[in-house]
Amino acid sequence: MTTLNLGQALGEPIKLQLGGKEYLAHPLRLGDFAAFETWLREQRLATLLNSPAAARLDPRVKASTIAMLLAGVFNEADLLREMTTVTGMAFLVWRSLLRGSPEMTMEQVLEISGGPAEALKAIAMLSGLSKMEEPSIEDQKENPTGG
Repeated sequence: MTTLNLGQALGEPIKLQLGGKEYLAHPLRLGDFAAFETWLREQRLATLLNSPAAARLDPRVKASTIAMLLAGVFNEADLLREMTTVTGMAFLVWRSLLRGSPEMTMEQVLEISGGPAEALKAIAMLSGLSKMEEPSIEDQKENPTGG
């Protein structure tokens, strides 16, 4: 069971180490996940519209595909899969950093040299899916899979 102190429960920002630099990261909110869905839909639409195959599609098929993409609802598996891509992780980390650093861009987040594992750990911390403290070396020896 994950326990949060009052500051974490109220959404206080935390210090986050990414790429050897410390940032002030704010907990992810429902609005951040809604923005992720919108961004994901935009990414899929851009991929469709910019693909060479799209130019050869019948206009009615293309319009129907676009309408389905815009109206579609992502299921939990889709969202979790997309959140673990490099760009998905970067988007969520960027949203977390944005409140404290409004000048931060997603491109800057993509240039942080921490790698996907570091970003995924940060997202888990910010979304409340992980304890805020690092596991001790003893904990890691006793439970190497983390489960």
